[in-house]
Amino acid sequence: PSTKIQAKVTPKALHQLDGSVRHAVIIFKHPVIQPGQSISMMLSSLTHSGPLLAIQSSWPASSVNVILHIRNDITQQHNIDVSQLITNVAGNKQDLWINGTLATQTRVETYITHALRMVFDATIFADNTWCVDVQYRNDIAFGTLGGDLN
Repeated sequence: PSTKIQAKVTPKALHQLDGSVRHAVIIFKHPVIQPGQSISMMLSSLTHSGPLLAIQSSWPASSVNVILHIRNDITQQHNIDVSQLITNVAGNKQDLWINGTLATQTRVETYITHALRMVFDATIFADNTWCVDVQYRNDIAFGTLGGDLN
């Protein structure tokens, strides 16, 4: 017997010639799969159901405490309010990687020093659970803003 489950396909790249999807993010709530078990799936187009999740209104209070030991004599401590970063972005045009009824994800970032920044990929799910992927980036160190961490 077949079971229909809701899925959200977010196209990320299209083929130039015909506009078909070249790369997409697919979000769905899968059934319980036991070890060693497999399932077959087929995607089909259905109508949109339910409101899109608004990440800024659903986000719980959260912060990150970062302690940098740059050298033996230099330590910096930063408390980053991730909730506030998301709220600030909400007032502007949000860059949503995923935007749907099952999950919504946005990216926010802040500079720790002039060369080191933290990037947060924040996701809220339909069941009101959430996750944050955190990246420490020093990828502009050799650019015009780069240089020493302190």
